[in-house]
Amino acid sequence: MKPIFRFFSALMFLTMACVVPGLSTDAPQSAPTPDTRLESMVALTVSAALEMTQQAQPTQTPIPTQTAEPTATSTPEADSAGSILVKSDDNSFLFTDELGKYQVTVPKELIAMRINQQEYLDAWLLPEASNPAIQNQLNSIQTQDPNRFRLFAFDFNEANIVSGFVTNINFLWDDATNLSTEEQ
Repeated sequence: MKPIFRFFSALMFLTMACVVPGLSTDAPQSAPTPDTRLESMVALTVSAALEMTQQAQPTQTPIPTQTAEPTATSTPEADSAGSILVKSDDNSFLFTDELGKYQVTVPKELIAMRINQQEYLDAWLLPEASNPAIQNQLNSIQTQDPNRFRLFAFDFNEANIVSGFVTNINFLWDDATNLSTEEQ
């Protein structure tokens, strides 16, 4: 019985030695982690080398392109009444009256036209021309004398048409009246 007693006693002391607090034991070794610093350094070095190589390579000389040959643009000619109307890139109009020797720039918000000229015919094709007030205005200027009524400028904006009245500016020429801008 003594050997069994010794066996259990040894087993009990061993168990207590492993469980008793305050006794230090070596912590188990953790699994080693891979060191990625070397991989990062290699990747950054390769990236920097590629960038420096691209900077060192000469750039390709651009292939010269052919210069377009100038094309002749027609200079606007005066109509039979001696006026010129040109639409600018900013959609404003430049009106030149050779008879009166003056020029006027009409803003893009207004539609400028001369009697029975192309811009007058084009005005009939505008979507705004479906408005009866605008049709009435276009009809009323058709029979005017282009030597006296030099230019019409209309505001076709529907919001500005009040009670059938279309805002307009008319340029008239009167041979009988001779005005000067110079002091006498």
